[in-house]
Amino acid sequence: MFSIASFAQKAFEGRIEFLVEYVDLPPGADGVEAMLPKRATWMVRNQQTRIVQHVPLAGWQVFLYLPELDSFYQQIELFDKNMLFAKPLVNEMNRFREIPKEDTKMLLGFELKQSLLQNANGDVLTIWYTPKFRNTSGTELHEIKGLPLDFEIMRNGIKYRLTATKITEEPVDDTYFQVPSDHVRIRIDDLHKILD
Repeated sequence: MFSIASFAQKAFEGRIEFLVEYVDLPPGADGVEAMLPKRATWMVRNQQTRIVQHVPLAGWQVFLYLPELDSFYQQIELFDKNMLFAKPLVNEMNRFREIPKEDTKMLLGFELKQSLLQNANGDVLTIWYTPKFRNTSGTELHEIKGLPLDFEIMRNGIKYRLTATKITEEPVDDTYFQVPSDHVRIRIDDLHKILD
């Protein structure tokens, strides 16, 4: 759902390179950080986002947020096969309440505004975003009123921080947002059985 203000915002199209850091790991997760990605690349066009990251020991992961299909896709390379998972986007949207703040800072020539996101468990995420561009990030960040460029997210009890290191506005081809048809489609439950 877009507000009138979001229509006035420019739609970002291009590439964003992120540094990925791990702020908080769950108890007993020693050594896990070495197996997690250190960088991520976002390809963005309007409300579509493709995220690519290399995971040590597991190969490449690709995430596709395609709101027009109301789905979230994850593609991984594992055991010399490309596997594809599809989930309804609504299931990936955790319930967070936005708490706008007055603080601002500069990053890569953009003035960023700060917001906090808090869920019912008391988890708090710090988000720095540029109001110049529409938010295309999906998931728990969908409440934010601009494009996040320095922000925290939670996945499986791990709090990540992504900080933009390079932003390039450029045309992005349709092929980046096409769901691959020649991959093994597998349910996430079946993947857990394979890995256990």
